[in-house]
Amino acid sequence: MAEHTPGPWTFHPDFTEIQANGGADIIAWLAPLPVGRVNQDDPQRAANAELLAAAPDLLAACEAATLALDTVIDTAMHQGRHYYVAQLKGVAAGLRAAITAATKEA
Repeated sequence: MAEHTPGPWTFHPDFTEIQANGGADIIAWLAPLPVGRVNQDDPQRAANAELLAAAPDLLAACEAATLALDTVIDTAMHQGRHYYVAQLKGVAAGLRAAITAATKEA
């Protein structure tokens, strides 16, 4: 499976693109919308681009949180603190599902 371009990614609204490696790599280009269809300065569109630009950091945070949760779950099980393990396992499963969705082969 191919790896994604390492972060950080940055949204540059002046160029309507998401860049990496100090602008050497263009990750995504936001095509102009047809005139009259949607306001080009739509704040939601910029917010969506910022979210896309944060993808590598979000993936790394999900991976780190999953490892930390696994440690907490193992420790809790060994200490007999089972009362919150099911909830933590649910959170870890959600993180793993997000990681799989982000890294699966196209």
